[in-house]
This record gives sequence, structure tokens and C-alpha cells, in this order.
Amino acid sequence: MQLIIEDAAQRFKQGDFHAARKLYQKIAACYGESIVAVNLSLCDQAIKALNGQVSMTEGEGTAGENDRAAVNASSLQVTRQLHDTQSLLEKYFVLAQSQK
Repeated sequence: MQLIIEDAAQRFKQGDFHAARKLYQKIAACYGESIVAVNLSLCDQAIKALNGQVSMTEGEGTAGENDRAAVNASSLQVTRQLHDTQSLLEKYFVLAQSQK
């Protein structure tokens, strides 16, 4: 499962938000959606921004390359959230394995 988590985080960082979302859905199926709810939400926001539906920046309605730049600009926050989520998933995985 750790490889799926790492792959999902890497795909998000690379801007492959659809693939990242699918991987987070697999994680949710195993551990529950609450574990990756923020990650799924970030993927949804990024996908909408790339489709020109919603801007990732406050109060701006830009599309295209500007949205991609806005998604990349928030990468520090996203990276921190993904790291925290991955750490928690690893902890829960270890706990689940020790209870078997």
C-alpha cells in the first residue's frame, strides 16, 4: 500500500491529477475515505482548475496555464499535506499488521 501512496503523491506533484485521484480512491477503499479526504479534495480542485471551472487562487477566475501555475504555487502546502497523510497511512498500516 505504501507504494500506492507514494505513487499517488508523485503523480499529484507531476500534475497528473486524474491518476492521483484514482490511486487515492484505491487507498480510500482499503482504509476509508476519511484518511484521504483532503487529498481527494485537492485532486478535485486541481482537476477543476485545469478544466477552467474553478481557479485555485482566491478571487481570480483564470484558466489554462495560469491555473497550472496556481496549482504549482500551492505545491508546498500540498506536499506537506501529502507527507502528513502518507505518514498517517504508514502508521495505520503498521498498526493493522501488528494486530493480525
